[in-house]
Amino acid sequence: DSELKLKAMNTVSKLSKTKSDIIIKFRKAQAKLATEDKPIYNVSIGEPIEIDLKKFTKLEKDAKNEKTKKTN
Repeated sequence: DSELKLKAMNTVSKLSKTKSDIIIKFRKAQAKLATEDKPIYNVSIGEPIEIDLKKFTKLEKDAKNEKTKKTN
């Protein structure tokens, strides 16, 4: 009876450690994804091509400026 309890406690301990390890790995992966620069793709007919983020940001700002000019 006490041997069975000991085995059960060991199993619970191992499962708890495994759960903690999985959670730690998952959180590290989430943090890495949050800090990585992700490529932006220009989607059109054909294969997607990676675009320069600086150019994209400039185009986006220019478009917002044009929209602001039209509303004023």
